[in-house]
Amino acid sequence: MQRFLISVAAIIVFGSASGTAWALPDLMIFQFRNHDTAAENHNPSMHVWVKNQGLDPAPGCLLKVQVVRQGQILATRIVVVPPLAAGAVSPPLLVLTTPHVHPRIVRMKVDAGNQVAEANEANNVREVPLL
Repeated sequence: MQRFLISVAAIIVFGSASGTAWALPDLMIFQFRNHDTAAENHNPSMHVWVKNQGLDPAPGCLLKVQVVRQGQILATRIVVVPPLAAGAVSPPLLVLTTPHVHPRIVRMKVDAGNQVAEANEANNVREVPLL
């Protein structure tokens, strides 16, 4: 009886059956690929992969991608990220056809609506310079 009560108390204190306070999803920009080579200039585009590196599954959410040049937003696209199991990586998400100007910055934010409670909210944004 005493062992049962201690186990129940641990679940209540830590908030999950796994016994950890951080058993939450943790979404991040896992990989970014810009298809902007001389052979592909007819339709330059970008793909993004999102990873749930957390311990719990993540529901679907939004990915916001912006192309910025000298502080001016040239393009914005919102893409739906599918639900991801713990440790899973999304299929490549075609985020947008890019304006063909240089230099520029690609700014990406997963869980753009801040609707997913995550173990680490600080790793949702990534910026990549394209020279």
